[in-house]
Amino acid sequence: MDLPAVYKINLKTATSNREGLVKYCLDERVLGMGWGYHYFSEENPQGFEDYYDAARRCWPDSKDLSSVHRFREAASGSLIWFRDTHGGYYLARDKGDWRLLDGRQAESLDLGSVRAIEWEPLGSEARVPGAVVRGFSTPRQWTFSHVWDEPTQAYSALLASEFFGGDTPDLEFTSQKVLDSYLGPLDVEDLVAAYLQDRREYVALPARQSKSKAVYEYVLKHRRDGHIAVVQVKTGNAPVPVETLDESIASKWFVYSKVSQDLPEFVERISAEDLIEFMESGSPALPSVTGEWMRRVD
Repeated sequence: MDLPAVYKINLKTATSNREGLVKYCLDERVLGMGWGYHYFSEENPQGFEDYYDAARRCWPDSKDLSSVHRFREAASGSLIWFRDTHGGYYLARDKGDWRLLDGRQAESLDLGSVRAIEWEPLGSEARVPGAVVRGFSTPRQWTFSHVWDEPTQAYSALLASEFFGGDTPDLEFTSQKVLDSYLGPLDVEDLVAAYLQDRREYVALPARQSKSKAVYEYVLKHRRDGHIAVVQVKTGNAPVPVETLDESIASKWFVYSKVSQDLPEFVERISAEDLIEFMESGSPALPSVTGEWMRRVD
């Protein structure tokens, strides 16, 4: 089966009652966005093209109006990630065509266009693919946008088949396949961090996450002697840029990469075998996304 498209939506319109907006969407099982019909109701739009033309005249400088077009064009059955006002994540599956919402409640919530959905809560970001979490934290993000990440697409489709029914995606469930194909780059970073904390007695210092991804992903401190370690993770066929490995930065360097290459003596390579042994151990310290995959591996 072809995997459905995956999107994220920010449930954030011009309303001052965002809590009410989220509640309405959950209760009515819809997702939507602003640019409401009530701002130009005198034009009496009769369909999407009338509505969209009127919206563009009403907000000629809004670049994010393209989100409305993407929202309307998304195929039925698409999967959509969204959040509530308390940081809870939800996965939804689209069930209906775009429609214009009007009336007093639509105006008070500034909710202009909606689509019917079915949804399932996932709680904190622990069970959410890293690409989705990163998408919500990106500055100046689109209201509605694709999540262009194949592992996220596979993971979302797998969850959706269990939550909402329908065909189960035809995927190969082996530990190697999970590591190589079904964990996105950010999820592999989480896996390496969990491995170092569970197996190598380090404590991660997430506030010390590197802003320069070419240097290191995060900082750790050893729980026994307190030495500092930094980690560089490369996924796919990306090699480690050896010139960025600077011995003066930390007492210990770890790297993970599938590419075979010579590394300085002060650098320790974490192997795929190390991670797979950890993945197969059933450790409670496994990141939740990895755990979701591994419970399906025979």
